[in-house]
Amino acid sequence: MTSESPGDLEMDDPSPTWSSRWRIGALCACVLLTVLALISYGDSQEGREYGPDEGTYSYVGWAWGHGEWPYLDSWDHKGAPVYGVTLLRSLLAGGPEPGALGHQELVLGGAMAIMIGVIAHMLWGGLGFGLGLFFGVVLWTRGGPANGHMSTPGSIIGLLTAAAIASALASRYRTSFSARAGGALLVGATGGLAFCTKPNALSGLALGLLLLLTSNQVRGWRARLGLVGFTALGAIVPIAVVAIIFNYGSALGEMLDACINFNQIRGRSILAGVSPLTLARNVKQSLESVDLLAPLVAILAVSVHASWSAWTRRDGSGGLESSAVVILWLAAELAILVSNGGYTHHTYTVLP
Repeated sequence: MTSESPGDLEMDDPSPTWSSRWRIGALCACVLLTVLALISYGDSQEGREYGPDEGTYSYVGWAWGHGEWPYLDSWDHKGAPVYGVTLLRSLLAGGPEPGALGHQELVLGGAMAIMIGVIAHMLWGGLGFGLGLFFGVVLWTRGGPANGHMSTPGSIIGLLTAAAIASALASRYRTSFSARAGGALLVGATGGLAFCTKPNALSGLALGLLLLLTSNQVRGWRARLGLVGFTALGAIVPIAVVAIIFNYGSALGEMLDACINFNQIRGRSILAGVSPLTLARNVKQSLESVDLLAPLVAILAVSVHASWSAWTRRDGSGGLESSAVVILWLAAELAILVSNGGYTHHTYTVLP
């Protein structure tokens, strides 16, 4: 048995490596650029005026705070959470001031970008947070229409979609059933609230459930069926709360007619008899109106590469899941581009 002096032992170097220093520097640069982008966007919103849709949402929310009921006394065809947000904004601003639109956009857009950063951190670590944060802010401040339109329902749905995805990822690798069930409840609750905002806002709920069901920790049809049940239970809660509130105000039937029937009729009338050439022009106009082509192509390229890499692994792990995510996102994005013809602030709903 021999003794070793401290000098004979190899000591770990506590100083950071060049790789870790680069990552820390890149993370700080991303955060700094994000702050500068937010400051620049805030300055550009000085003297902001209402757009047509924003004025309608703001008036209905303000009227709701003065005793009127949406869909009865004041009417529009969006879901109740939209007017809840504008009601809160008018209360904080002391009235329906158009200047508060910029503040709302900074809060909603910043919150969604932070959530995208959290998602990226779960997937790729600390540097992923900085890149996701910066990427999210740049897309809605620089890639969107002139006024951002973060005060539209798309931003609310986008934030809820990001929350659903983050909830699914947070519980994805948990071994305890209670943790996974809690994640499923959050996926359902955020997805259900997005549905209340706009009935076709189901991409976040679908993607969150997909991530839950494809986790390596979930084995057997009973476990998967249980997660589906908890997700459905979580979705029922916000839907039931909204239904109870508007049933109390005798406006439930009008709300369903405005948010579901009217939108279906309007959607069918927009797409009725539209030729494939017209749909292609809609996509072209949508991409050109907000200069989204480059970031969308980048997202698709990275996603397809990740899916292909997963399929070509020896065990093929993650291939089916990655492909399903790519197909789901691409289908949702194309549906938005085809149907809107330039109103691509709706693309915020699938930005996360």
